[in-house]
Amino acid sequence: MNEGASEYRALNPNDAWSKIKQRVRKSGANEAVLVKIQQNRQQCRAQYETRRVIVHAGCVGVWKKDRRFAAFAAFENFGVDELSLYWIPIDNIEASASFANHATKLALKLLRTLGH
Repeated sequence: MNEGASEYRALNPNDAWSKIKQRVRKSGANEAVLVKIQQNRQQCRAQYETRRVIVHAGCVGVWKKDRRFAAFAAFENFGVDELSLYWIPIDNIEASASFANHATKLALKLLRTLGH
């Protein structure tokens, strides 16, 4: 398992799913498994922006006008002497976390099956 972790850890999630799909295809997996992997790749792309903000910006609170949004400050230039501020719906954060947990379990199961 350590070999698999070191081999996949530096990849972005989309590339990791692509690599897993290639390996699973070479191992002779049926089409349903490959379709499930492709669906996860697509979900991964859909979750990308939310996850990028969560990982690379700091949560600075909740919007007072609408508590369904969390504010994230990023160390990115927005304008002159201004930094970027992202408003992410809390529902998106919860969906992203749920997807990440599910995807991690699936990826580990597939990697174990492949002998990693």
